[in-house]
Amino acid sequence: MISLQQFLDDLETEGREILEFWMQKVIDTGNSRIAGQVNNDNSIDPEAPLSGILISRMVWTFSRAYGHYRKNRYLEYAEFTYNYLIEHFWDHKYGGIYWEATPAGDITDTRKQLYAQAFAVYALSEFYTATGFDDALEKAYSLHCLMETHGSDPEYGGYREACQRDWTPADDLVLSSKESGSQKTMNTHLHILESCTNLLTALAAAARPEQHQVREHLTAQLEFFIGTIYNPRTRHLDLYFTRDWQVTKFEYSPGHDIEAAWLLKEALHTIQDTAPADSQTRQELELAEHVQTAALELAEATLETGMRANGSLITDYPAEEEHTGYITTTATSEWWPQAEAWTGFLDAYQTTKDQRHLAAARRAYDWGRNNLKDHHGGEWYFGINPDGTLSTRGKAGFWKCPYHSWRACHEGVQRLTALL
Repeated sequence: MISLQQFLDDLETEGREILEFWMQKVIDTGNSRIAGQVNNDNSIDPEAPLSGILISRMVWTFSRAYGHYRKNRYLEYAEFTYNYLIEHFWDHKYGGIYWEATPAGDITDTRKQLYAQAFAVYALSEFYTATGFDDALEKAYSLHCLMETHGSDPEYGGYREACQRDWTPADDLVLSSKESGSQKTMNTHLHILESCTNLLTALAAAARPEQHQVREHLTAQLEFFIGTIYNPRTRHLDLYFTRDWQVTKFEYSPGHDIEAAWLLKEALHTIQDTAPADSQTRQELELAEHVQTAALELAEATLETGMRANGSLITDYPAEEEHTGYITTTATSEWWPQAEAWTGFLDAYQTTKDQRHLAAARRAYDWGRNNLKDHHGGEWYFGINPDGTLSTRGKAGFWKCPYHSWRACHEGVQRLTALL
């Protein structure tokens, strides 16, 4: 029998330890520096670049931590990372954040990747929620408007992957090597939706009239995601597309499937919570039904085809292997799908009360803690390679951040508290 209280206590402790690592090993408030790379042995690569994604995710993490715990120490790190983001990454001429900077904070890549812009909106709106600092909300809303104006595709729907510094279309769209040859991706659209959800929450709490416009945007994003990116035939998310939404590469990502399973519901609940009284339309009721169905199907597909019996999550696999074992012995297992798994399965358990979902959440956490966590040096390693060796991509870096792992602890605690 799984103890909900013990699970909650474990996640509470885990989350505090993750925050402690980032305060001690990554962020140097005394010298106004942030490490761009912390290796597996906790050594720092002094030449590693900084990404706008990393800084934004730290702003979100410490803002949410302060909002939850109301500890001044977390506020200090929220304010430090927020100020660092604005000083070094915010484009004061055109708006938005830059992609990359040197360890000293000098910009080396000015492109406006919408994935990164989404995380800036996510971070800025959370900083406002935690502190009430109006300028953060103004910047979040203005950046959202820039993304809608210059990043959306009025002809085919959805959003472009990137713009130039001045928000004109960019030729180089690729977020990472995985997206090569694709003009639109699931990943960017999922996190734009996530950022819009957080912005709407902040605007509604502030009773700002802009909330109505953002609510319309979020509703449209959610409808589009469910209708175009979620594939009910496979019960997975399609990942890579042409501009007119033809699939370019057939792969599945269990981590994104289980992350979307709860993020889509969070978007839906935010839309519902901010609706004017007695104003829900038939279209919104149908959307709610579609989202609830898709979320449960995504969780079931992840449980059946993305999680090994030992609780480890497969990072991704080719779709053509759908019924041939999912290369379960050769796929990588990384920290972020592992973290999203226990959040997504706990969220499913809240709805279904199906013990399989609770057991899957506990297995996901236990495997991650036992195989990815550095119990001596702190934090979780990036992942386990297909040959069983430890990834050398470190514990903090361009993509490795506290956002997935600490957020999963926080979301898990919230859900388990509600269940007790």
